[in-house]
Amino acid sequence: IVQEQQLPVGLLPDAGFAGKAMELDMGDVLLVATDGILEVCDRDEEEFGPARLKETLMASGDQTLPSVAREILSKARAFGPQTDDQTLLLIRRSIQPPLHSATLVGISATEA
Repeated sequence: IVQEQQLPVGLLPDAGFAGKAMELDMGDVLLVATDGILEVCDRDEEEFGPARLKETLMASGDQTLPSVAREILSKARAFGPQTDDQTLLLIRRSIQPPLHSATLVGISATEA
């Protein structure tokens, strides 16, 4: 898990953003999630958090990226009510080279 805490784009006029290179092996999935997923709370105020997000992703196996996104959103909503926007970006490195043929899926849920 690589966690990067950065401000939302456009929140501050002069906010800088750090970038870094990542190497993905064939079949690896890169998942970017907003705090609206990570901070979903259950009745005891426990957060869904990165561990449950990772567990859901790891259990997804070879599902399509839209299926993985739906599963994550379903698990988060079953865990607790949505109180913030929930956005996912999933990128899977293609099984077939070259890297630029990766599949990109973004799903956003803005119900609150």
